Amino acid sequence: MQTRAEGPAEYLDLVTERLIPAVDSWPAATTMGVGADVLPRLRPSEAECLESALAALGPLDGFRAKSGSEQDGLLRALESSQPAKFALLRQILYFAYYAQPAVIALLREKGYDIQETPQPHGYHMEPFDNDRVSKNGRGAWIPTSAVLKRVVSEI
Repeated sequence: MQTRAEGPAEYLDLVTERLIPAVDSWPAATTMGVGADVLPRLRPSEAECLESALAALGPLDGFRAKSGSEQDGLLRALESSQPAKFALLRQILYFAYYAQPAVIALLREKGYDIQETPQPHGYHMEPFDNDRVSKNGRGAWIPTSAVLKRVVSEI
């Protein structure tokens, strides 16, 4: 169990808990330290986008002091006013939450074939069925030497 995060990491934990509530046996983002885990993994452009998205939600203390429904309202407003930033925030937090060892263990308990690292074991796949391959002739392989050169502006 992580200690309480502060600053942007805590803010990300609180937002994650609004997006993925701790219900039944699902662990809370704040107990796993999702924000502290994901922050060092971000590209600079992603970090800047998340920082801007959190700034749009207002100060951390103000967000923390609001009720859950008020926090949800702020997140809905962000989604409406800055959909690309909200989409990145949501995607990163979903990935970060579902990559946590406690969540992976719970998914396994529920019967999902999930591994923290897919290699070297991979995932179970049904045997290849050649009858399911399209027979329409589209999508065939063409050797590079047979590809015709086209000027895009002429198409």
